[in-house]
Parts: sequence; structure tokens; C-alpha cells
Amino acid sequence: MSFLIPITMFGFIPFVLWLYDQMAPRRAALVAFLSAWMFLPNFTYSFPGMPDYNKTFAASLAVLLATFLKDSKRLSDFRFTFGDALMIFWCFTPLFASVTNGLGLYDGLSSVKNYLTAWFAPWLIGRIYFNDGAGVRELLWGVFLGALIYAPMCWIEMVMSPQLHHWVYGYHAHDFLQTVRAIGYRPTVFMQHGLMVGMWMAGGSLAGLILWRWDGGVTHVRGIQMKYLVWFVVGTFVACQSMGALALTILAYAAIAHGRRRGRVLPLLILVMVPVFAVTMKITGSGTGQGIVNLVARISEERAASFEFRVINEVMLVDKANQRPVFGWGGWGRSRIYDMEGKDISVTDSYWIIIFGETGIVGLIAFAGIIGVPVVAFLRRYPPRTWNDIAVARAVPLAALLAMYFIDSTVNDMKSPLYTLIAGALIGLATATVPVRSEAGALSGGSLLPRIALPRVL
Repeated sequence: MSFLIPITMFGFIPFVLWLYDQMAPRRAALVAFLSAWMFLPNFTYSFPGMPDYNKTFAASLAVLLATFLKDSKRLSDFRFTFGDALMIFWCFTPLFASVTNGLGLYDGLSSVKNYLTAWFAPWLIGRIYFNDGAGVRELLWGVFLGALIYAPMCWIEMVMSPQLHHWVYGYHAHDFLQTVRAIGYRPTVFMQHGLMVGMWMAGGSLAGLILWRWDGGVTHVRGIQMKYLVWFVVGTFVACQSMGALALTILAYAAIAHGRRRGRVLPLLILVMVPVFAVTMKITGSGTGQGIVNLVARISEERAASFEFRVINEVMLVDKANQRPVFGWGGWGRSRIYDMEGKDISVTDSYWIIIFGETGIVGLIAFAGIIGVPVVAFLRRYPPRTWNDIAVARAVPLAALLAMYFIDSTVNDMKSPLYTLIAGALIGLATATVPVRSEAGALSGGSLLPRIALPRVL
């Protein structure tokens, strides 16, 4: 293990305290979350009686501590909403599973504390810092700049193979063979998997396209034309060879464009409802995904075989989960499949099947609540007729990105605190007493905004 792992993991807290002294608290919180997820090692420290200390917990703990010490008014102004109740309910679903399976109260509470640090903490930070027009502007630019910073490193790994995590921290974060693609390599940089990098670049591409097409007042960043930076990010994203993320991005951009031109929110709502219908069909057995396997086979036999393997495993895991459908099997691998010798023979690629197996239908409903409800609540408060206001327009791609993650969870297990932070921000926008409005007024020709002042650390 590299000596840099403890230095970066535990030195991140004083680093964030320093950030709060160098820039506005909101921007410091965003830079902290982005830098933690983009550069900290994929490593977990386990301490007795404490939540798992990983990059998500490091970011959440550091930001909450810095906020308490240097910007405490944000916490005191926080007001509980229905959306926050959904998040609390989600965090307590493992407790219900533990109690109903006879695993005990202590086991359940141990899981709850991990959920609180992994889910509620980023949600809370999104709620208190990114619940207005200025916060949304910072957040959308953060998503784009995060992808822009990652783009050169992606190209290094696509040419030289994914080695950055190994060079810096001494080990590969995931199975190296999964980075080999038909053409070159799929980058992982400092994330757990290439699929996670694909979704990261997808979010940056979507944010960049919207900022370029709608936020027309920003024509240059550090002297470089905005359109060149956007196409650099988009080109890198395409080269990452994450076909699923690419398809989701195209659908999301089309839904946003349709909503703005036609004044209809239905395409975005369909994106939110797709995972609900897909999971329902899988649980009831009315749709296993074999039709998608046949469709993918027309493009790539290799990817079709991989997807079919997922389908076979999901069918087995669904059968096991349906034995305890309400609250699930709880933790400790009880929801998995074992052979006669006690060997685990199941593979869980998608997050939804993990939720269903461990916390049952109750867990699935709670997860749909914290991911789907913020999108629906935002679209209900801000229908397409309000998207001409630039402050609202900047939040639309964030809603689309959350819908993309919701769909991605039906095929992959790629959790990121950024999505939880976005969900908290959208709930904050949807429940704000005063609707979001920009000082510039309506969007007309994209020339209404002043030039964005970027943080000094960037």
C-alpha cells in the first residue's frame, strides 16, 4: 500500500478546511466533493463502531465539519421537507431488513450509519448549498469542469492503458482485464470502474452542451473558446467507449431540447419512469431482458454475451429475493446464490438487484423516492414554460443527469455522491418558498450572463 493513501485520505479534512479559507463556502464545498471523488484512492478504512471511511465519507465529513466551523448559518437555516423524510426512510431500510430477518437491532443500526454517511450527508450538502440559482450555476459548472479536468487523463489511459491509480496509489482499483476494449482501453483514472468514468464524462458532456448552447454569455474560459472545450469533453466521452452512457446522454439531450422547443415535459418524465417499469417487469417475470440481448447481438456478439450473463444472474437473484420480497434478506450476503459447497455463484452487476435482495420492495420504493421524486418535483415546480429563465435552464440538465443515473442503476452498480448531492439540490429548488429566478431575466439569444469567475484552484 502506498504511503500516499493515508496521507490523502486523512489529510483531506485539513485540506477542505483550508479551502473554506480560500474561497466562498459554497464553492469550497463543491471543489471538495469533486476533488475527493476525482482524485482520492478507492480505499476503505474500517474502524470498530464507526462508518466505513472511504472517499465519500471523507468528503462528507470534511465539508460538514468545515461548514459547522466556518459557515454554521447554512446548517441553522436548514428546514426539513418531505423529500428529506424520503431520504431518512431510505437510510433506515437496512434496519427494517435486519430486524425482520432476526439479525438484530445492532446489525441494522450499523448499516444505517453507513447509509447516513454515504447518502444523507451528500444530500444535506446539496440541500443547504445548491438550492438556489447561484448554487445551480456553480453545480452545473462544477460538473462540466470536473469532466474537462478528467479528459486529458482519460486520453493518457486510453493510449497507455489505465495506470494512473496504480502509479499513484500502488494498485489497480478494479480488474484490469475489464478495461480492455475492442479499440484500445477504457479509462478508469482514479475511479472504481470505467463505467463510472463513462457516466462522469456523460454528465460533463451534457452540462457543457447546455452551458454552450444556452449560457451564451460565457464564450471563453481562461482564454479558450467555450465550444472547443465542450467538443473536447464530448470527443473524450465518445472515445471512452461507454455505449450505455452515450445512449443515455443522447436521449437526455433530446428530451431537454424537445421540452424547450415544444413546451412538453413528457420525454424527461418517461426517462424517470423507464427504470420503474423495467424493474417491475423483472420482478414479476414479465420481462427478463432477453429481447435487449438479441438487439445488442446485432451490434456486438461479445457485449450481447456479457449482457446475457447479467440477465441469467438477475433471474436467479430475483427468484431468491422473491422469497422475502417485502424487506429483503438483509446483509451478510444472505440474498446471494450459493452452490452445494457453499460457494457464492451469483454476480450482482446492477444496483437495483442489490437493493431488492437486501432490503426488498420497501428498499426499491425508497430508492425510487430519493432519485425519482426530486426530478418529478422539480419538473412540476418548473415546467418547460419556465426554462427560458437561465437560472431554471441550468437546473434542467441536472434533472436529466439524475434520470440517467436512475436508468443506469438498472444495469450497473456505480454509486456516486454527486448524484445524491444533485438530488438534494433539486428538492431544495422544488420546495423553495420563492421560485428560482435569474437577475438577467428571460433567455434570449444566450447573451445575458456576465463572464463566470472561476475558482483560483482551477
